[in-house]
Amino acid sequence: MLNKIKDSKIKLINTSISKAFYDASKKIAPLWPLENFVAVNPYLGLSNHSFESIAQRLSFTAGIQTTMPLSYYLEALEQEKILTEDLEIALNQKKYPNENRSAKSFVEELKKKAPSKFK
Repeated sequence: MLNKIKDSKIKLINTSISKAFYDASKKIAPLWPLENFVAVNPYLGLSNHSFESIAQRLSFTAGIQTTMPLSYYLEALEQEKILTEDLEIALNQKKYPNENRSAKSFVEELKKKAPSKFK
């Protein structure tokens, strides 16, 4: 069976799709090239700093938390959404050369800082 859609309907559909793409492109920040993303990012000028240093600065100056609360991560560990094996890998990366401890001891230290549910 041949397609019986008229050319005028196809043009209308293409126009509608094009308009939808155009409208969406005006609402989504560009991600590449990176300089375009940074140019519209409110953290412009901070891209040459580490995540940890920016997190501390934002927390101190504006009360902005860039991570989830500690309880979120401990619950993820209990539910095995985060695995201790993954923590071991992260702790052993060269990025943290002074972290000479096991994932188990790391989690125990976190639990000491957490709400009573996790102690």
